[in-house]
This record gives sequence, C-alpha cells and structure tokens, in this order.
Amino acid sequence: MSYRGLRRLRVASYLFGTVFGLLCSATFSSFSSVNPERIVQLIRRDYKSAVLCPFPWCEDELQFKLDSIFTRLQIVSKTTERSRLTDDVVNMTDVFRPHADCKNPRVVLIEGNPAMGKTTFCQKLAHDWSLCQIPADSSFPEVEILLLLKCRDMNVEIANIEQAIDDQLLPNDVDRSEKENFFQFVRANQSRIVLVLDGLDELKNKDLVLPLIQGKVLSNIYLLLTARPEMGAKVRRYCDSLLQIVGYTGDDVNNYIDQYFCNHSDPSLAKKLKDKLAGDDQLKKLTSSPMNTALLCLLCEETNGTFPIKQTELYECLVSCAIRRYFAKRGIDLGEDNPSERYRDQLNHLGKMAFEALLKNRLYFSKEEMRSENVLQLCFVTREPSRSKIKPTECYAFAHKTFQEYFAALYLANQVLMDSKESEALLLNLSPVDNWQVWEFLFPLVAKKDDERAVFLVSCLGTSSRHAIPEAIAETPDYDLFVLGEREEAFSVIVNKALHVIAEWEDCGDVLYYYQKKMLVKLLDCIPVNKLEVRLKNPRHLLAVSECLRASCRLPKLRLYTGNFDLSKLGQVLQYLHKLEHFEFIGYEDNDLNRPVIPVGTFQSIPQSCPLLTHFVIGLVQVSNEDVRVIVDALCTNNALTFLALWVTEIFYLDVTAVANVLQSKCSTLKHLVLGSRRFGAVGLWSLVQALHMNCVLMNLELSKYGLDDEIVVALGEALEFNTTLTHLSLLEVPDTEFRKDSKAEALPNAYQTNSALTQLDVSDICELASQTGAICDALRFTRAQDSEAEALAGAPQTHSTLAQLDLSGICELETEAICKAPGSTQTQDSEAETLADPPQTNSTLTQLDSNVIWALELSEVFRFSRTKWHSEAEELADALLTNSTLTYLNLSGISDLESEAICKAMQSNHAVTDLILYESVIDSPGANALAEALKSPDTQLTYLSLGFCLVNVDVIIEALQTNRSLTHLNLTTLDIPPSATVLAKSLQLNRTLTHLTLSYNRISNTGALLLAQTLLDQNNTLAYLDLSYNKIGDTGKAKLELIDPKRLILKDSFDSNLELCANHPH
Repeated sequence: MSYRGLRRLRVASYLFGTVFGLLCSATFSSFSSVNPERIVQLIRRDYKSAVLCPFPWCEDELQFKLDSIFTRLQIVSKTTERSRLTDDVVNMTDVFRPHADCKNPRVVLIEGNPAMGKTTFCQKLAHDWSLCQIPADSSFPEVEILLLLKCRDMNVEIANIEQAIDDQLLPNDVDRSEKENFFQFVRANQSRIVLVLDGLDELKNKDLVLPLIQGKVLSNIYLLLTARPEMGAKVRRYCDSLLQIVGYTGDDVNNYIDQYFCNHSDPSLAKKLKDKLAGDDQLKKLTSSPMNTALLCLLCEETNGTFPIKQTELYECLVSCAIRRYFAKRGIDLGEDNPSERYRDQLNHLGKMAFEALLKNRLYFSKEEMRSENVLQLCFVTREPSRSKIKPTECYAFAHKTFQEYFAALYLANQVLMDSKESEALLLNLSPVDNWQVWEFLFPLVAKKDDERAVFLVSCLGTSSRHAIPEAIAETPDYDLFVLGEREEAFSVIVNKALHVIAEWEDCGDVLYYYQKKMLVKLLDCIPVNKLEVRLKNPRHLLAVSECLRASCRLPKLRLYTGNFDLSKLGQVLQYLHKLEHFEFIGYEDNDLNRPVIPVGTFQSIPQSCPLLTHFVIGLVQVSNEDVRVIVDALCTNNALTFLALWVTEIFYLDVTAVANVLQSKCSTLKHLVLGSRRFGAVGLWSLVQALHMNCVLMNLELSKYGLDDEIVVALGEALEFNTTLTHLSLLEVPDTEFRKDSKAEALPNAYQTNSALTQLDVSDICELASQTGAICDALRFTRAQDSEAEALAGAPQTHSTLAQLDLSGICELETEAICKAPGSTQTQDSEAETLADPPQTNSTLTQLDSNVIWALELSEVFRFSRTKWHSEAEELADALLTNSTLTYLNLSGISDLESEAICKAMQSNHAVTDLILYESVIDSPGANALAEALKSPDTQLTYLSLGFCLVNVDVIIEALQTNRSLTHLNLTTLDIPPSATVLAKSLQLNRTLTHLTLSYNRISNTGALLLAQTLLDQNNTLAYLDLSYNKIGDTGKAKLELIDPKRLILKDSFDSNLELCANHPH
C-alpha cells in the first residue's frame, strides 16, 4: 500500500472511531450503567469539601475553606520567544482565552516559583468548577468533567494517564465495567474534559505525561499544567499558552492579612504587620509568595511583630515557632532555649532524610524510612492517607516541597560547618540545575556562621555545576556576535543565581562585606564562563558584577540586562572595561516610557585606554547625548573597537555627529555600526551619510527606527555610489512618514545597481509597515504610483554580481507567485514583486534563500490566501533549482505534499544545495522516493538535512543512508520510527559519513536501542552524536548504549533534551 494510502486509512480509522464514540455517547442517557454521572458527582464532592491548611502544626486552628479564599493570585502571560513576561494580567478562569498566537488554546502551561501558589490555584479552580461557579462570560471551556491530578502522587508503577486518574480520583468501590465506561466517555468526549496536572517538577516518571502534552494521547482534551520554571522550560514548546503566577499584589497581601487576623484575639496585629511592610522593602519582597505571606502572619502572631527580612531567616524563625507551638500544646515550656539548637539532632536527622529523598526525586516517606519516633513528634512531617490504591502504604510527607528543601539545606549546612570529609561528596551530588532552591537556603545558613566555609561552598558549587552540566556536543562557533552555547547558557544561569544570592543576603548599603567579595571572586574562578549574561534587579547586583570584573582575568565577554532602577553604580562596572573584549548593556523593559535611565556622566568612568574592547553595545535604555559623545570619544579612538551599537531612547533626538566624525577619521577601526533611536538629529545624520563618501573601513551599517526622510535617502544613495567597502546595509523599521509621490527615493536602489561592494541588503522587518499584497514598494513606504523605485530594487540583483544574501523573510504580504516566476514572464499589476523574483535564477552569486519566517506567519489573512496558491508555484521554484549553481542553503519548512514532491525531484539534479530544511512538511510517497534518490546520487552535495516533525515514509529516507556519502547531519525528530529500528540499524552499518543523528520523540524501544548500540559498538565508528531522548527505551537499552565510549559518541537520552542537532542549525 502507498504511503498516501496509509494516510487515507488512518483518516478513515479516525472517522470510524469518532462516529463510534458519538454513537456511544448518544447512548449514555439511555443506559444508566454506562453513564459516568455517579463518578463525576463523587469527584465534585471531593473538590467541594477540600480545605486549605498551610501548616500541619496548626491544622486544628488554621484551616481555610476554598470557597472563601480571599485573595487572587496575579497571573501574567508570557511570550513564546524567550519566555518573557508581559504586562497582560490574566484571570484565573481565563487561562484558556484566545490570543494572537493561538485562537483556541488546548495546552496551557502556568509556571511559578516555589511556594507561589500553583497548587492552591488548581484546588481553587477545581472547587469553583464543582460548585458551577465558573463565570459564564469567562473563556474557560464549557466542560463536563474537570480532573485534577497531583504529579507528586503519581508513583513509578503508574504506566499511563488513565491509571493515574483511577489511582487518584476514582472511588475504591467502582467496579471494572463502570470504570471502563467512565474512560470510554473520556476518550469519546475529549473536548468536554479539562485535565489539570499540578506540579510537573514533582513527577517521578518524566515520560509518563509527555505523550499527553505532545498531543499523542487524548489529543483533543483540554490540558492545564503547572510547574516550576526550570521544568516548564522543558515542555514550553508543546504549549499553546504560557502563563506565570507572579504572586500577590500589594492589595492582595493586605486583604490576606486582614482576613487572617479578622477573628484573632488581637486584631491590631494586622495593622502592625501592614505598617511594617509599608516601610520595609526587603520584607515586602517576601510577600509576593502566598506561602511566605502566610508564614509572616503566623510569625507576627507568635512574636508579636518581630520579623525576618530574608527567606532563609523566615524559615529558621518558622522552625523555632513550630517547635514551640508543638510543645506548648503539650504543656511543655521551652523557656529561653533556642528550640532549633535544643532539637538539633532530630532536625539534622530529618534534614538527612529530606536530602536523600530529594536526590531520588521523592516527596513521600514510608514509616520504615522515618526510623525515629522523635522525628514524627517534630510536626514538620505529617502522616498522609495512602497515595496509591494500587500499592497502599502508610506514608508521610512535608507540607510543601520548600520545607523539604530547607531541611535538606539545614543538614548539608551542618555537614559543611563540621568540616565533614563527606560534605564535599554530598554537595557534588546536589545538582544546582535540579535543586537550586536547596543551594539558595544553604548559602546563608553557612555564611552567617563561617566565612571561610562559605567560600568553600562556592567552590563546591562550581564542582557540582561542572558535574551536572554535560560537556558541549559542539560549542557555538566564536563569532563576533554574543551567542551562548547550550553549556555556556547553563553555567551563566547558575552564576546569575549565585551572584544574586551572595549580593543580597547582607545589605550594607553601597559596599560588600569582605567575605562576599571573596565568594564572588571564587564564583568566576571555579565556574568556567567566557561569556556571561547577568540580569540585574537592583543596585547591589551592579556592585557584585564590578567585584567579579575587578578580580577576574578570565571573563572576556559580558552582557548585562537591566530593569528600571537606580543605575548610578554602573560606573563601577564601566571602570573595568579595559579587561573586556565584548560589553553589552541592555534594558529589558518593552515600554519606551519605562526604559531604564542612565544618569548623565556615568560613562565618564570608562578608562582612557581599552585596548581589548572590540564590541560595545548599549540598547533599550535612555542615554543623554552628552554620554553618547563620551562613549564615542573614549572608545572609538582606541584603535580596537570594531562593533558599536547605540540603540537608545533620547527625549528629543540622538545626535550622531560624534559618530560621523569618527567615520571620517583615517584612524577609525569601526566595521559594524548600529544606530537606533526614536529620532535622529538631522545635522548628525547628514554628517553620517557624508562620512560614507570617504570612509574605507565600515562594512556593516544598520539604521533603525525613524528619521530617514527623502533628502537623507537621496544622500545615502549617492554615498553608496562612491563607497567601496560597505557590504551590508540594513534599513529596519523605516519611517512612518510616506515618501512623497515625486520622491527621489529611487536613488537608493539605483545606487545599489552600480555599487560593486554591497553583498547583503536587509529589509526583513518592514513587513509590518506594508499595507497591501504584492508591492515591495509599499513595504518600503514608496507610493504605488512610483513603480520605478521598486522595479529598480527588484532588478538590481540581476545586474549586481556581488549579492550573496537577499533577506526578505519578513515580507509576509509579498505575492508568493512572484517569488518563483521565471525571467521574462508576462508582468501583471504586481510587476514589482515579480521582477524581484528573478534573482534566484539570474543572479550567479546568491547563496541563501530562506522562507521559514514566511511560513511561520500563519495568522496573516493575506498570507493564508497566498499560501493556498503556493503549490502551483512550487514547480517554478523547482525549475529554478535545476539551473541554479550557487544556492547552498534552502529552508522551505512547512510545505505540503504537492510542493515537496516538486522540490525533492529538483534536488536530484541540483548539486549545489548543502543544507536543506523541510521541517514540519508533508512529504508524500513520490516526494520521499525522489528525496531518497537524491540522497543516493553520487553527485549530491547535501550535508545537512532536517525532516523533523514531517509526515513522511521515513524508512525510504533511512534506507538511502546505506549508499549516501555526503550527509553529516540528519534530524529525524518525531517521524514515528518503529520500536525495532531494524532499517535504521542496517543503514548505520553501511553508512560512513553521518556524524550527527537526532532521533528524539520516536517509538524506539529497548529492542531497537539494543540493536543500535550493538551496531555502534561493532560496525559504525563515524557517528559522533546521537540524540535518543523521549523514546521508549528502558534500563536494559540505556545500559547497553552506555557501553559506547563517551569520548567517541555523545549520547543524549535525558528528559531535558535539545531538538537541535548543533548550534549552527535552527532545525
């Protein structure tokens, strides 16, 4: 049967299943035996009766009913790109609301830091649903059933999600037939079910829920996930909406405090606590966490208004408070004794148990594991009902994971302070990637008692980090731009967190203590970073960064992201610029009105000589023109600076006169210049353009934002006719004032035709200014009446022999037909676009054509219209590929079966393309066969092929590897490779060129893993990197794979895997 036939069979099977499910659903009202209503009512009853008890040691007097939860958690949306927080606040029942990137979200991820209220949110949501209190006007789906599962309660014996539902939610007395009927209803009515998975980070079996999140199981069910950010990062790519609980607002905190003390014998405590918070910023920071707010209320009650200001101190006070309260109930007065010291041994034993369980990712303990009755009496661990009906056992647990992490840190602190020989070995096992919260508690516990041991602790952090973060598969090439490799980014995250903790636990104004300085010096000494990104949140972080730079001789590249706070300490960082090769200072506020303001005169701290500094970037901050002149005068006269970027917001305009003067200087070394502002000074910009006439060094120029009027464009065009060194010109986000109909703007494209140096023209970001389809002149803000300018630009590549890259990736409204038209075809009213389409066939030096961004813009109505016509023009592009001899990189991700067939057939004759990206494409049987034949051809030059997430007969492609002698990198992510992997193993036995192979998210089983391992051990010694993450490989298969020499083959099989083959390729 053909592959297309297989697809049709799958569709038929799906339709049959759907119809059968509907028929079954229609009978539910007639047959009570298959109606799940009884089970649903029992689930509702459990949700209704749930109560919230923050602390087990005061559960008798402190319980909150969920129907009277008196605060709302502030939930904000996050961007998909780089997962940045927005200002968009989301109500609890609107988490499934549509947004620009997804009109019908199905999988929603809610992240939150420890103790931020994720579980309370889930409980409250389930409670309100059980009482039918979800507002009718909310965007929450109208569902029949809401199923809330706690990931921490999913034992390793649980094999699938249905077993988890049975284990946690279904009553014990449900018989087998009733249970099967319930799950039949769930499978047949998926769009009427919401499944909530609370605490992905507490999941023992990481592979249990991944197929569910990916949509391979219960693909139409609504799915709501909660997780800590480090776990959320591993599943974000599969989610339709990203949200984050950022905690309480100021009003929420006050409401909570008022309600907490409303029935207290001393209601004045509420005012005392609120007054304290109003005048203490450090204490106020703690209240963003709902649990910390509750703890502060409890401590206020116990101590009559004495408060800690740091999280570790808060938990220390809480332990003493809990012990006192426990013994007071039993009539035992501890007097003036310190409870924590008095019961030090019991607490240490509890901490050891907590630490050992964390290493195994366990949150529950059996009675046998407790080992000491004294532990039970300390009230921090409480007896829980059996978490499993499959294997009922008496178990105990901490009230919250952060308590377990605190006690683990307490145990480790005691080991470190006792100078125990085994303390270093214990810390080596504590991964800062997976258990950072423990390290965050640990540092202050040790530092307040022994400065030297605190420095030793930093050294252990470095050792543990190097142990936890694997060696890079292929480090990111050291380009001029600041790009972090996978390992560099992981180290940078840890350094960031440690720097924040060290800087903040002792607040002594404008200075750091001596031991803090020693710890910061040790931090960069023991964690190998050549490139570091630091996210600054307060002025003390600037002090910490300056101390790191003062003592470090190993950090050449530094990027600082800053919020809007007092930046007067930035000068202390700038005074060490002479040690750096690359420095960036960038604001992370998107709102122009809230951009960080750098005080005037700050840049006076730049040393007179910075002989190493080649790259300097200031972006998205407010800088005065006085300081711009200081920057240029100080740095551009050092004969070292080659890259200068000033993307600033100035109240009036950015004066670039000083930059122009530098470009006119014979001593200038600047090769790359980026200038961006809300407005340029006319005089300075005119001087800059005139400087291009005589400058013979500058190769890249990017002018962004506003200020390019007609006269400037004409002058720029004239300058390009004389300039012989500028190779890259970028005009991004050109002005919002249209050129006049009688504009001389054709000077720019005309100059481009005569300029013999320019190799790259970038207009990729102008699509948002385009007003209608098919007119590149509109996109460039030229009027439709003046066709000549666009025609000139379009015709330029035909006569311009040095063009190497044409970037049109953002012009989403360009007619797709024109991209593929052959030269000399009949011109329509969209003649400009059609003329632009000629270059891939007539230009002899074009090396890159990338349409990936176009395919990604699926929300554009115009694009969707054009996309439906694309298959008819695919043959035009295929014909162009037959004759083109220079195009090396081709990205056509997302094409359909008709298009892919034409492209794949063209690849049989094209011997120039080396990188082919067909990510998320549909490739039918003729297309797959054509691509396989291309791979078998001895003349093929393909070295990189990405078929990730394609619908394709993968065996045909894999068989071609047996004779292929060109491919080095192959991505076969999510291609339904069968469990046995027999065809793949046979091909690897014969292939001698493939070095990187990605097989993540397939169905490879133990049997397949054993076969692959044996092949790599005995018959293939060229493969250097193999990604098998997210397959169905058990312990036997993993053990066999681990026999392969890790120095010869990098093997990735962890849950946190990267889909990319290497840093160079996005797909």
